[in-house]
Amino acid sequence: MTKKKISALLAALLLTTSAVPMIGAESAYAATQLAAPTEVLLQPDRTVTWKAVDQASSYKINVYDASNDKLIGERTASYGSTKYALNDFLLQNGTYYVRMIAIGNSYTHTNSEQSAKSNTLTISIKMTLPAPETPVLSPEGLVTWKAGTNNGYVLNLYHAPSQTLVASKTLDKDVTSTDITSLIPALGSYYVKLIARGDSSKMEDSLESSASNARELAPAKRLSAPGSMSLTEKRLAKWDAVEGNNGYRITVYQAGTHAIVGFLQAPKDATQLDLSNLIRTSGEYYIRIQTLGANNSSSEDSAQSASVEYVLEDNLYVVPQDSMTVTTVTTDYALHTDVQVNEASVLGELSANSTLYNMLVPVKAEGADLSVQVHGKIVEQLLRHAKSSELRVRTPIGSLSIPAQQIALMAQARSLTLADHSIEFVLKQTAAARPSDFETTPLQLGIKLIDKNKQAIELTDSGAYFSLSVPVPAASATDLYALSGVRLTDQNGATTPVPTLFRKNADGSLTATYRYQGTATFAVKKRSVSFPDVQDSHYAYGSIQSLAAKSVIQGFEDGTFRPQDTVTRAQFAAMLVKALGIKENTSAVSSFTDVGADKWYNSVVNTTYQAKLISGRGAGIFAPEDLITAQEMATMVNTALRYAGFTKTLDSTTQVERLMQLPSTAGLFTYAEAPVALCIEEKILIGPTISNFQATKPADRAMAADMLYRMLKTVNFIN
Repeated sequence: MTKKKISALLAALLLTTSAVPMIGAESAYAATQLAAPTEVLLQPDRTVTWKAVDQASSYKINVYDASNDKLIGERTASYGSTKYALNDFLLQNGTYYVRMIAIGNSYTHTNSEQSAKSNTLTISIKMTLPAPETPVLSPEGLVTWKAGTNNGYVLNLYHAPSQTLVASKTLDKDVTSTDITSLIPALGSYYVKLIARGDSSKMEDSLESSASNARELAPAKRLSAPGSMSLTEKRLAKWDAVEGNNGYRITVYQAGTHAIVGFLQAPKDATQLDLSNLIRTSGEYYIRIQTLGANNSSSEDSAQSASVEYVLEDNLYVVPQDSMTVTTVTTDYALHTDVQVNEASVLGELSANSTLYNMLVPVKAEGADLSVQVHGKIVEQLLRHAKSSELRVRTPIGSLSIPAQQIALMAQARSLTLADHSIEFVLKQTAAARPSDFETTPLQLGIKLIDKNKQAIELTDSGAYFSLSVPVPAASATDLYALSGVRLTDQNGATTPVPTLFRKNADGSLTATYRYQGTATFAVKKRSVSFPDVQDSHYAYGSIQSLAAKSVIQGFEDGTFRPQDTVTRAQFAAMLVKALGIKENTSAVSSFTDVGADKWYNSVVNTTYQAKLISGRGAGIFAPEDLITAQEMATMVNTALRYAGFTKTLDSTTQVERLMQLPSTAGLFTYAEAPVALCIEEKILIGPTISNFQATKPADRAMAADMLYRMLKTVNFIN
């Protein structure tokens, strides 16, 4: 039969035969795996506890070293157990944890997986050190003893007749002798005992040793402390030498708190030491010095030196006192103090170090009428180092900070060359005593350019803010929100607001820092304002109270504030001028056709336009009496931030994220997107002003006050 025929026959048979099931072995019973134990805990008494597992015949307990996760042993707990003592296991110091396995009967239930780790348990077993052997005391006051297990020693000195503890001394590890003459308070009989010190983890301190023999001992002769200590402007400690010294230890203290800053040791016979590694931050410091001697004959600490205040900043050059000439003259029955900064010495130091581009002139002379002269060449040298350089003058009645570039620009505006002039800064209190309506005596700031013929030209207006800081001795921190800085505008005591930040000093007194673009006479006033229609629960309560006290905003004749009233564009321009302390230009020709010369807002609108705080609506139109919208207000606030020196900008991603916090961006123009986003970022728009923000809706007086207040806080113009 051929292969082809055989294949056909097989196929036919398969098609005609009924399917017969395959016969196999009967399947075995499947055992169930037990659940792993839970709530496995290592207890402080070195027992392990767990929650029982149904059907478990016993439990395997695996103990691990937690430092390396290494299995160090196993134990088996019997059926029905939920607790097992590991006392015989956990004998060594270390940290441990446990994993457990529920054991099945291997027929109906198989072993569980390992449980999760238990908590860790740290074992710390301490031993008490044996007391040292009895020490020996020599007639010269030297104590010796045999070494034993120790982490150092404590030596206790006793007065023999009375058995009274006189003094103690801590000694280093493994020493076996020490001189106690420095501990002897007076001639008498003494003995000592020793304690071996433990390491606080495995070894406890020993008991006291037996008492040494008693000896008649006299106090050691001590060296005297140095005299004539001083700190120099260069952070050098200086002192008079002490005969027989073995060096000196200088301790630096923070004046006021008397906290120890650190210690430095000077070598034998030294009489000065550089402390710049310890005195690293601005502040007032003093020193004490101890003379070091052999055999514990070191002196007591000296009396404290005079305190010296340091201003330590990167890139700051502090003019040394010996680089200033101070002259006091009497004019019109008043004292005038003139300070001249030495041109040659200061130029030499600045030329030698190009990293120094800010300069401080610290004037220590007291007086109510001070002038400080700095040559223009010094200012030019600072500007060569950096265009952002700053010139500072610090006096007892006030401290001034001015961008050096502004001095150059003010001279340039008058076609004057700085190199041919000296700059004179004048600080003068305008009254012999503080007037009753002020918290400070008014202080006049003046700046002059003086040529070689002593001809003076007044500099009054600046394109940038100056900072003038003065003490406010009559006020306290509780007055902060009622205090305001003002500029006196006439002889009758009229004032206008000036941005002023108040700082609380360590002694509880206050310092006021005025920010103003130019020279003027400044003072601090206190004024509390409240409005019956602004409750303390109102979101803008603090903002309204503060700005009203500072005369940036005002209420109405009936004493109300009317927080829900709307605000015109001209009214908000006036608020900006007062908030930023800008001097109004009353003589400027109007830049807008709809701002008439006879309108109350003529000068404020023109002033804000010249300051580039506003740009109008195009075609020479400002629309001063239109109600200002929320997005227009945010845009003007953003411009005010830039005017005050705020430079932060947002990237496009952050801008989108901030705008998403608004309930709606309907009507928000492209020009207002970045300003609104920045106001949200800096929390100038916050809470109710965000949730109620509608771009085209007129803003109310509460929103205006709150945004202005938060803007001023952002640039540190207000508390």
